[in-house]
Amino acid sequence: MTLVTIHQIETTHLKQVSSIIARGDKIALIGDNPDSCRALLAVIAGAQHPTSGHVRSMQGVRLGYLGPLHELPLHFGEAQTLYDAVLCAFSRLRVLEARLLALEAQMTHDGASPEVRAYYLRALQRFQQAGGYDFDVRIARVLDGLGFHPVQWQMPLSILSPGELWRVRLAVLLLEQPDLLIIDEPTTMLDSASAAWLAHTLRDYTGACLLTGNDQRWLTDVADTTWFLSDGRLTCPDEYHLL
Repeated sequence: MTLVTIHQIETTHLKQVSSIIARGDKIALIGDNPDSCRALLAVIAGAQHPTSGHVRSMQGVRLGYLGPLHELPLHFGEAQTLYDAVLCAFSRLRVLEARLLALEAQMTHDGASPEVRAYYLRALQRFQQAGGYDFDVRIARVLDGLGFHPVQWQMPLSILSPGELWRVRLAVLLLEQPDLLIIDEPTTMLDSASAAWLAHTLRDYTGACLLTGNDQRWLTDVADTTWFLSDGRLTCPDEYHLL
C-alpha cells in the first residue's frame, strides 16, 4: 500500500524528484549534498514547500518528522519534566483512560443502563487494543534505549541540553508510532549503544522509515532500500520506488 506519492518536486536543491513510499519501507537517503537530502525530507514531511511538484499522502496516514538539531523547537507545550514530555505521545490514550475512570465511578455510584455499559465496554476494548495498560512499560523501554537513566526522568526540561531535548523528541516520535517516520541525522546525538538500539528498533518498526545522515553504514544497515540523490536528482536501485 502506497503511503506517500512524490511527484516532480523542484526546489533550490532538488530537480524533478519523483518516487513513492509504501507501507513498511525502510529507506536510506544518501546524496552528494547534505542540503539536498535535508530539503527532500523537509518537503515530504510538509516542513518545506517545493517551488513546483507535489507530495500527496493517503488519507489518514500519520507522518512523524524529526529535523536537524538547529531547526528543533525546544518547547513541549505545558510539559515540565522529561517524563511529562514523553507522556504527550499518549495524550489521546490518557483522555480515553480518564473517560473510562469517570464511567466506572458513574456506574459504581448510580448503576449503569445497558447503553452506558455497552459504551464502556467498547471504550475499554479500544483502550486495551491501543496498549493502555502497558504504555508505562513502553516509555521505560524507549527512554532506556535512548540512554536516559530512570533518575533523569523527572528532570526539568529547562535544564536539559539541546542534544538531550532532541533525544526526548525522538522518544516521543517512536512512542507515537506514525505510519511514516522521517528522521534527519538519526545518530548524531546518540552514543554507540543507543545508536545500535535505534537501528534494531527501526528494523523491527511496523511503519515506514525515511532516514538520512552522515553515517551511511548505519543507514544502509537499517534500510531495505537506498535512494541516491546526485546533483539534486533521485535514483533508486529498485524501480518499484521510481515513478
